[in-house]
Amino acid sequence: MVPPQYIYCYWIWLWTALFLFDIIKQSPLPSSVGALIFTTWAVFLSPWQKKFPFDFSLFIVLFEIFVVVGIAYKLKNPIKGFFRDLYTNIIVFLVYLGYLFTENKSFFDIYFDAIPNQKELGQGGLLDYIQSVFNFK
Repeated sequence: MVPPQYIYCYWIWLWTALFLFDIIKQSPLPSSVGALIFTTWAVFLSPWQKKFPFDFSLFIVLFEIFVVVGIAYKLKNPIKGFFRDLYTNIIVFLVYLGYLFTENKSFFDIYFDAIPNQKELGQGGLLDYIQSVFNFK
């Protein structure tokens, strides 16, 4: 299983929770929109789309939509907030890439090799994957 700290969506989800509870003022909206676009492409249109169970694909895209809508709702003016926080999002993404570099990994290694080839994805559907993430098995 790919460690959660290697997956940028987990970073975004944590940032979203901190933003929604007013702990952090800069929104992760640009990163969330990018994650939604990339995730939708990866699970429905990419060459390895068949490796993702349909219920997993549907859940993850709906969850990403929920995250984007939650952030946009809190911002009240999401277009202005998107551009206001764009630089912060770029810096956070660069920090993420730097972290991967310190771990001798790259974005390509994680998203185009490790994630699509996780054995946990081929063992069942969404519930089996969630159990493996939280070590319920």
